[in-house]
Amino acid sequence: MNEDSGMVAVLMSTYNGEKYLSAQIESILAQSYPNIELYIRDDGSSDSTRIIISTFVNQYDNVHAVDLDGPIKNLGVKRSFQRLLEMCPAEYSMFADQDDIWLKDKITMTLQAMKGAEHGQPVTVHTNLTVVDSNLNVLNEKMFGDSPLDDFTQLMFTNTATGCTMMINAQLRALLLQQQFSSEIFMHDWWTALVGSYFGNIVYIDTPTILYRQHQGNQIGEDAGHFRVLRRLNKIQNEIDRTRKVFLQLYAFDETFYKDSPIEFQKRYNYFVAYARLRQNSSFITKVKVLMQHPIRKKTMGGKLLLAYLMLFKSKLILIK
Repeated sequence: MNEDSGMVAVLMSTYNGEKYLSAQIESILAQSYPNIELYIRDDGSSDSTRIIISTFVNQYDNVHAVDLDGPIKNLGVKRSFQRLLEMCPAEYSMFADQDDIWLKDKITMTLQAMKGAEHGQPVTVHTNLTVVDSNLNVLNEKMFGDSPLDDFTQLMFTNTATGCTMMINAQLRALLLQQQFSSEIFMHDWWTALVGSYFGNIVYIDTPTILYRQHQGNQIGEDAGHFRVLRRLNKIQNEIDRTRKVFLQLYAFDETFYKDSPIEFQKRYNYFVAYARLRQNSSFITKVKVLMQHPIRKKTMGGKLLLAYLMLFKSKLILIK
């Protein structure tokens, strides 16, 4: 694959990332795919992150700073990435965290899968990843043991597309910029996966393409293992808060895309309506009917039972609009 295959914009949002930022930028600039432009937006760092960004911008023609001059604005990670999408139009866009290491063929491999899946529609491509500690010692060769569940109705409840492994095409970028990301969106990568799988196609590559640092500073970390549901039950308030955010995201998707989407899309996803339009005043019987007519689509039985329990017995806390 050569540089005529399309320009790829790598979008990085930073915040107090001085410790690992230089190594991450260097791994992106060392990619085997040559036609890339790296755009970095700092979200209000108080350490030397902005100095590091300026150093790379001055040294490399294909490294660009967004909003680095002028007053510092902290938008939060979701709006910061949308700001990058707004400011950096490209045929293909990828999200980058500030503290990982990209493997050399990450872009080449991802773009090849993208080219095979587009067919004129919005597409998300995401990959597996290798989990490492802060010193790059491998903790888990693959975060996902097998193919994740990328169907829209499963993505409603569980995100399996990690933002720092994702590529989107121009059609999906246009959809993501139709409206400002609201506070009801759980996270930018989950929202991107939902939109891509609803309107187009989502593709998974099982090969890891990054070394994903797991450390205390991660915005969102790995939560895996056989006893994950038991750990979550032990922190039930955290799970209530998370599930409330999941349903708020479903409400936001309904308002932003579903209710005004073409009828052929709506007919395909009556499952979505059953859950997205549950509200605090829905009766217990209504919730039971939804669960029976539209069984929860999560990978593990424990996850299904936990969500059903919260819907039935904690609905006043999670089914709020």
